[in-house]
Amino acid sequence: MMPAAAVYWFISRYGVNLPYMDDWIMPGALRQASTLRGFFSQLFYADTDHAILIPRLVFVPLAHLTHWNVKVGMFTVLLSSIIAFLSLIRLAESDGQSSGAWRVPVALFVSALLMFSFVHYDTWLHDWQLTHDMGNMFAVLAIAFITLSRSTPMTRVATAWAFCFAASMCYLGGLVAWFAIIPSAILIFPDRRHRLFVCAASGVFSVLNWLFIRFAFVLYPTPTNWLFWLEHPLLGLEYFTALIGAPLGQAGFLAPVVLALISGVILILLGLWSVGFIFREPELYRSAAAWLGIGLFGLGVSLMNTIGRGSYTAPIAASTSRYMIDSVFVAVAVLHLSRVTLRSLEFITVAALFGVLSVLGSAASLKPARHIRRDRLRAAACLVAEPYLSTRADDYELGTLYPTCPLPGCVTRFRINYNVAALLGLHGMSNHLPFVDDPNLPYGEFVSPATDGKPLDLNDQKMVRASGWAAIPGGAASTCVLITDGRIGILATSVPQNKNSRPMMPPAGDSSDPEYKWSLAIPARFLDPGKSVLEAWVYDPAGRRFVRLMDLGGAKQLSK
Repeated sequence: MMPAAAVYWFISRYGVNLPYMDDWIMPGALRQASTLRGFFSQLFYADTDHAILIPRLVFVPLAHLTHWNVKVGMFTVLLSSIIAFLSLIRLAESDGQSSGAWRVPVALFVSALLMFSFVHYDTWLHDWQLTHDMGNMFAVLAIAFITLSRSTPMTRVATAWAFCFAASMCYLGGLVAWFAIIPSAILIFPDRRHRLFVCAASGVFSVLNWLFIRFAFVLYPTPTNWLFWLEHPLLGLEYFTALIGAPLGQAGFLAPVVLALISGVILILLGLWSVGFIFREPELYRSAAAWLGIGLFGLGVSLMNTIGRGSYTAPIAASTSRYMIDSVFVAVAVLHLSRVTLRSLEFITVAALFGVLSVLGSAASLKPARHIRRDRLRAAACLVAEPYLSTRADDYELGTLYPTCPLPGCVTRFRINYNVAALLGLHGMSNHLPFVDDPNLPYGEFVSPATDGKPLDLNDQKMVRASGWAAIPGGAASTCVLITDGRIGILATSVPQNKNSRPMMPPAGDSSDPEYKWSLAIPARFLDPGKSVLEAWVYDPAGRRFVRLMDLGGAKQLSK
C-alpha cells in the first residue's frame, strides 16, 4: 500500500481547503438540509445529469462536522480508492494459483501504481470527485462479491445488483456496473437458462435504473452534441483511444496526446488478444472472469464519456486528469488478464512498461499540482473578500476568484452560491465585514501607482501595478489585501504572514521583512471610465474587518 501512502502525502502537501467548481453546490444543500424534509429533498438534486444521492449522504454530514473543510473530503476520496483496491487484492489472490503465485504480487504492485498515481491529481485534490471514485468502488465491490461470496447464487446476484444500483447513485457511469458483473455472474449458474436470465435481468434493471434517474431526480444536463461520435466516427475513436491510454500517457517524454494514443492502442490490442486467448482456452475463463468485468466497466465508462464529450477532441481526453480515474480500470484489467494469459517474460515486460510509465507520470504530475496549490492558496486567503468584489474580473485568469472555478462564466454563475456561503459564514465569508479607515492601525502601506501628484492616464490595454506591505497581529498564516476603486472591489491578493513577528512601521515605507510584501497587476479595463482613486485594504482575521493601508504619498488619481 505504499502508493496509497504516497497519495496521502500528496493530498497533505498539495491539497488546499478551497471549494472548487462543483463544490459550490454545497452551500445551497447545507442551507436546505437544515430541516429533515429539506435534507431528504436535496438528495434528489443531480449534478448535471449525474444522480449523486449517495455522495450527498457523505458530503452534507461531513461539511457540517468539519465546517465545510474540503480537504477532509479529499482523504475520503482516497479511502474509497483504498476500499476498491482491497477488493482487487482479494480478486487477484482468489485466482492466483492458475497463473503462478509470484505473478500476483507483481500485478498488484503495478495496479497500485496505476490506481494511486499522481496523474489523478484532479481526483485527489478535489473532494467532489468522490462521486466518481465512490461509484467505481461500488462497481468493483459488485464484481468482487459475486465472484468471491459463498452465498447462494441468487443472493450473490441480488447483492451485486444492489451494489450496481449504488454505483449509479454516485454518477451516471455507474450504470455500466450492471453489465460489468455479467462475466462473473454466468459462472455461478450451471445451466444456460439461468445464465440468460441473469444477463437479461441485468440489462432490464439497467434501463429501469436509468429511468429512475431520469424521472426521480432534478437534472441539469450540460449542453453537448451526443451524436458527435456518429457524425465523426474517426474523431470519436481517436478520443476514445486517447481516453483509454491517458493514465499511461503522462510520462512527459512525449506529448500526452501522442503517448496516450499509443498506450490506448496497445491496451486495446493486448486486451483483445487476451480475450481471444481465453476463449481458445476455456479453462482460463474462471480466473479471468472478474478482470473481464473490471475491463468492461472501464471501457463502458470511457464509451459514455466519448458519447458525451467526444467533441472535446483527443488532446482533452489525453490530458484531463479527472477522466483517468475511470479509464485506469482498463489498464488494471489488461494487466491482470496478461498475468493469466502471457508467458512469464512477456508478462514481466508488460508489467514493467506499465509501472515505468505510471511512475514517470506521477513525477510529471507534481508540476501541475504545485500550480494548483499556488493558485488555490491565493484564492483561499482572499475568499473572504468575495462579497466585496465586482464581477468585472470574474473571468480574469489571474483574478481573485478564478481558481475556484477556472472556466469562462463559471465564477459569475456561482456568485449566488458564494452569497449563500457568506450567509452561512462558511470559510470566513460574510456580507457584513466592516471597513476601518484608522491611521492608528498601522497594518501596512500602499504604494500608489500614480506619481508626481498628477493623474495617471490609462487605456484598456494598460496595467496598473499596485504594491506595498501588510502585516497584522493574530498569527494568521496569510491574509488578504483588497484593492478598491472607490467602494467597488477590483482584485485581491494573498500576503504570507510570519507568525513569529509583529507588524511594525518600516522607516522607508517598505517592509523590512520581504515576507510581508505584496504586489498586484490590475488590468485598466476593470476600472471605471473617468477619474478614480485606488485604495488598499488588508483583512484582519482576528478583528474580522478590513483595515485601510496608508498611502504615505497621498491618494493619487487615475484617469481612463
